[in-house]
Amino acid sequence: MSIRSVTGLPPGVNKVTVLGYGISARSTIDFFLANEPELQLRVSELKPRENFDGIEAYEAQGVQFEFGQQSLGFIKADFVMVSPGIPPHAPIIQQLRESGVNMGTDLDLFMQLVPGKVLAVTGTNGKTTTASLLAHLFDTQALGNIGLPLLEFAKLENQEIFVLELSSAQIFYSQLLKPVDCSIYLNFSDDHLDWHKDLDEYREAKARLFKHDGLLVLNQDDATCKSLASANSKFFSTEAVTDAYYKDGALYLAGSELISCDDLKLVGKHNYSNILAAVLAASNSRLDRETIKTRLQSFEPVPHRLEYIATVNGHKCYNDSKATNPDSAIRALEAFDRSIAIVGGKNKNLDLSEFIKVLEQKAERVIAIGEIKAQFSIAKQVETLEQAVELAISHDSNLPIVLAPASSSFDMFSSYQERGDEFKRLVYNGVSASCSSN
Repeated sequence: MSIRSVTGLPPGVNKVTVLGYGISARSTIDFFLANEPELQLRVSELKPRENFDGIEAYEAQGVQFEFGQQSLGFIKADFVMVSPGIPPHAPIIQQLRESGVNMGTDLDLFMQLVPGKVLAVTGTNGKTTTASLLAHLFDTQALGNIGLPLLEFAKLENQEIFVLELSSAQIFYSQLLKPVDCSIYLNFSDDHLDWHKDLDEYREAKARLFKHDGLLVLNQDDATCKSLASANSKFFSTEAVTDAYYKDGALYLAGSELISCDDLKLVGKHNYSNILAAVLAASNSRLDRETIKTRLQSFEPVPHRLEYIATVNGHKCYNDSKATNPDSAIRALEAFDRSIAIVGGKNKNLDLSEFIKVLEQKAERVIAIGEIKAQFSIAKQVETLEQAVELAISHDSNLPIVLAPASSSFDMFSSYQERGDEFKRLVYNGVSASCSSN
């Protein structure tokens, strides 16, 4: 078979270079080796060789590697697969653009080859929860930022619906040669300015996913989302009556009550918004109401997204380590009448003013850590997450404790997952200490 028919690459491509050596890059390499073993493959990675494993096995199959630099002479090929982790202002991306080389992503190849309908989720916040819920509704695995890498879609045997979580970086680099069947836009807020040159570029990248004739599922409550409306749009809202909406403690679909929020394991209006988006997409993909309702009841919160951990000293503790921007952290705080908030992280040069206003209204006590802790004048500033948890659980109240950082973790942790796992460990230690003292 030709390269084009097997892998989705343009015709005449014999040499491919993969930029980056992360999870999706390895999936891409495996895909090419399995489907077109005569293809000449190269991998260029800025980090040193000792940071990775599995290299020798690939080299034995003819894959060539460059570590510690990304040089145009090594990279230039018939086609360059770009990792979304590499920002567009990186020198190598500028050089490749000037050279005129054909570039794309695993998303481009996936869209050429996928054998079923594609439901794609994007938004500043809530992507993972919504994509995970959609996958749960259709009894499958999500692809993209979560679940399986895109080019491992063939592992989903006999699948007719494919659920994607897509970041602005993936959309920015992708040519999106084939439109998705349903694009879901959850919300838009200030974030990722360490990757995009400005907010307009970030907004325009997201908008590219909605330039097609398929179904657009849009947030009625978000001006940016709403602005993309077309004749093929459906809307969800927690503030107004529309195609799917929240009202008086219940979720409604097509004008009638679908489920009481008391029957859900997710809390907070931001999560109700995510659920409504998933429900609207699922119902328009011909999933019946009773199946939707039953599977909503069994859906568990995704780790690090307002995840209930345990109760310590009368405080219910919630881990929202994935709240890596102010808007997401605001949504976490608004899920409770009052709480004790643990905030702070790496300085991403984001505007914290609105988040601080919400802290003043919703938080009984604020404890701040990380690079941006000094920006919270209302907070008790401490050096470590352990000190923050100890201070929170000693508070003389029964208020919930919420880890809602409003920033990324890279000043103190390797990822938001590591930060959330450490918070959970400290909470569980607090439970153990409380039990042993009784």
